[in-house]
Amino acid sequence: MKKLILSSVFILALSLTFTSCRDSKNADSAKQAIEEAADATENALEKAGHAVDKAVDSADKAIDDAADAAEGAATKAGEAVEGAVDSAKDAAAKAGESVNNAVENTKEATNKAVESSKESLKNAGDAVEKKVNDLKEH
Repeated sequence: MKKLILSSVFILALSLTFTSCRDSKNADSAKQAIEEAADATENALEKAGHAVDKAVDSADKAIDDAADAAEGAATKAGEAVEGAVDSAKDAAAKAGESVNNAVENTKEATNKAVESSKESLKNAGDAVEKKVNDLKEH
C-alpha cells in the first residue's frame, strides 16, 4: 500500500509539474503576444498619426500656396486693368488734342480763305469798276 500511495503521489506531482509548466508557458506566451500586439498597434497608430499630420500640413501648405497664387493673379489683373484705363485716358486726351488742333487749323485756313476771297473780290470789283470806267470813257 505504501508503494501505491507513493507512486500515486509521485505521478500526481509529476503531472502537476508538467501541466502547470505548460499552462504558465501558454499564459506567458499569450500575455507576451498580447503585449507585442498592443505595442505593434501603438506603433502603427503613431505612424498613422504622423502620416495624418503630414497630410494635413501638406494640405494646409497647398491651400496657402493656392491662395497666394490667386491673390497674385488678382493683383496682376487689377494692375493690368489700371494700365488699360490709364492708356485709354491718355489716348482720349491725345484724340481731344488732335481734334482741338484740327479745329484751330480749320479756323485758320477758313480765315485765310475768307481774307483771300475778300481780296480777290475786291480786286475783281476794282477790275470791273475800271472796265466800267473805261467803257464809259469810250
